[in-house]
Amino acid sequence: QDIRTDLRVTLAMSVQRGLLRFSRVARSGAGDVKPRWTLPSKDYLKYCYQPSIPDKHYFGAHWNYVPATMWLRARRPAMENIGKSMYGVVKESAQYVTRPLGQFVQYNCPGFLH
Repeated sequence: QDIRTDLRVTLAMSVQRGLLRFSRVARSGAGDVKPRWTLPSKDYLKYCYQPSIPDKHYFGAHWNYVPATMWLRARRPAMENIGKSMYGVVKESAQYVTRPLGQFVQYNCPGFLH
């Protein structure tokens, strides 16, 4: 009897492995096991108009907004100021290099840059 039960367990496990392999292949395309081309009639509005955010909640906190989005929105003016000052630093640095070169060219080749 022990050999028979061992054989049954081994056979059941091999069948189970085969079924798992088949289901992996069947579901490898993602989605449902029974895909459909139409929207469900009971959830038609849910599927068509999601996510929907009423205008009154657009500029304020809302239950379905990600908190990081609200955090970034609150800090946008500060980030814009940082970006403007970085642009100013890069612009001044470039002028610090190019202005003496332009003056050198203008002194040695008058009218070349105009």
